[in-house]
Amino acid sequence: MSKVPVRIVYRSGEGNLTWAEDDDVLRQALVDGDGFVWLDLTIRTEEDASVLRDVFSFHELTIEDCVSPRVDPARIDDYQDYLFLIVQALTAYDSERELEPVEVDFFLGRTYIVSCHREPIAAIEHFRERCQRDERLLRHTPDWVLHGLIDAIVDEYLPIVDAVDDTIDKLEEEILERPDTKLMRHIMLAKRSSSAASGGPPSPSAKSCSGCRGGNSPTSSARTPRSTTATSSIT
Repeated sequence: MSKVPVRIVYRSGEGNLTWAEDDDVLRQALVDGDGFVWLDLTIRTEEDASVLRDVFSFHELTIEDCVSPRVDPARIDDYQDYLFLIVQALTAYDSERELEPVEVDFFLGRTYIVSCHREPIAAIEHFRERCQRDERLLRHTPDWVLHGLIDAIVDEYLPIVDAVDDTIDKLEEEILERPDTKLMRHIMLAKRSSSAASGGPPSPSAKSCSGCRGGNSPTSSARTPRSTTATSSIT
């Protein structure tokens, strides 16, 4: 088991909710065929990812994506027993720096969601806080909860996109008033940030998510996934 702190939300088959950071709770949750568990992990090293390999037996390629510092394009891979999703989240916008998306990886199974990221993701924190205030949000199916998580990530895009657009408008007005090489650099920087923000994270199709409900417990064999590059956003 990894030494990385684990954050677990476990809804038992009887409907009882447990918030924990205890490996024993995770083991209990995974043998409860009628329950649901959401495991949230911060992963930066191979050791951090050991729970993905040792407990869930996820495909090595998906674990490699979770550990790598590279930010991959948004996509959905179907491993039959579970779906693997890559989403690009946005954190904060600084007009002096190019906007850089942060990768968030999700595993969706019949009774579980695993979310993985290299740094804290505000959208995930906000959704977790919403669930603590209203635990009814966690009494739905795993695909419904995943939809809520991705929807929260989409919501974080909107103010950042507006801020980038405002920056571009302001710079274009300034360049008309006083042409300057430095202003041109800021405009190109803002344009690249706008391009990074306009792609948006993927949205799992209802067909793909619902198809995972009939999967098995968190185990998988080494198989070639069916991959879909997703570009649409949840509305």
